[in-house]
Parts: sequence; C-alpha cells; structure tokens
Amino acid sequence: MDAQCNHKKSDTIQALADNMEQIIDDQDTNLDIVAEGVYVSQRRTRDQATVECQTWPLAFSDEGRNYAKERGFSGETLELLEWLGANYPLRFKKDPIPGWRRQVARLRSKASPHVALENYAAFMEHTAQLREALDESAMAAEAEIDRLVDERRGK
Repeated sequence: MDAQCNHKKSDTIQALADNMEQIIDDQDTNLDIVAEGVYVSQRRTRDQATVECQTWPLAFSDEGRNYAKERGFSGETLELLEWLGANYPLRFKKDPIPGWRRQVARLRSKASPHVALENYAAFMEHTAQLREALDESAMAAEAEIDRLVDERRGK
C-alpha cells in the first residue's frame, strides 16, 4: 500500500520531528522572554521562569489553593507562588528545552512512523500545559513592552 500511495515512512517521521522542533524553538524563545522579564527586577533564570509559569496559574486555582491549605499553608498569594514552587509536584522543575531537544533527536531516529507518531503525540500531550503557560507569559511580557514603547512615543 505504501508503494501505491507513494508514501515514504521517512517523510512522515521527518515531518513530525520538524514540527516538534519548531514548537520547541518557539518555546525556547518564549522562555527567554519570560526569564528576561520586562523590568530589571523581573529577571530570573530559565529554571525559575519554568517553575513560575506553572505556579502562577496554580496559585489562582482551587487545585493549588486546596493543595496548599491541606498541607498547612496560610500565607498570601505571592508567598503561595514560592511555596507551590517548592512543594507542589510540578511536571517541570527546570528548563525543559534541552530535554525536549533530545526527544526530537530520538524521534528522528525512529524507524517506524507509528512509533514516531506515538512519541510525538505523547510529547504534545505531556508538554501542553507548560507550552500554554509559556505562550501566555511571553505574550503578556511583549504586550507590556509594546505599551511602554507606545507610552515613550506619546501614543
């Protein structure tokens, strides 16, 4: 059937790996933006930015507040962010980009497009929440930068 459809397994694997690599490149840029921050006081490491991107939405969710309350936390929201970073079982505790790049390399080495697709789908599912948080945080930082530029220009 592959011959009848002119399908090449290697093309499927390459397309999946190329798409995954582009997603990782985009998230690498987002993580740089978030870590750099808008103001000097906001600069942090990529590891810290990775944790904060996960704890920020968690701190404002019932899940995060209940988790902290059940474990004796009684501080303010900003303290909760730090507490969750230290105590909540976050999926990513450090910059995920190097590990994600290794996954792309492994994906490219797959011989079966079925296995490659399974790995690609697992990556997309496993990283979705962090990718969304990085997208939102980077967009917010860029919006603030645009606002400051407009303000300087007198708009």
